[in-house]
Amino acid sequence: MNAPTSEYLVTNDVICGIELPQHLAPAVTAFLRTNELDGLMIELDNGRQIHVAQGHRRAKRAIAALRDFGAIIHANGDRLPFPEAEILSDAEPPSIPAVVVIAAAVRSVSLDAKPRPKVAARRQSVEAA
Repeated sequence: MNAPTSEYLVTNDVICGIELPQHLAPAVTAFLRTNELDGLMIELDNGRQIHVAQGHRRAKRAIAALRDFGAIIHANGDRLPFPEAEILSDAEPPSIPAVVVIAAAVRSVSLDAKPRPKVAARRQSVEAA
């Protein structure tokens, strides 16, 4: 019996991995699929998921928001486990969504989402006028 082999996806200054907490992962994945925004995802044995994303260097606020929701960001040379079967299974390469897309999905499905300060401040100024 052969042991399963695994390759690694190495993150860099463009590509990162966003590891979602167990309680958010299924809802975020469903949201992304429903809105045709899903892309490359790695499922871990512990029930967590890593969504491969791009643009993390220009998305500091989105990264901070993801961390606030309990996500772990894998970037700058981190190696992500990548089963060989997943690499070869699709003829068409999977898409890689932007970090802000994943952050928006997390915020959308989370019960703890809070309005952004700018939106709240804008509403208050409109109501005062």
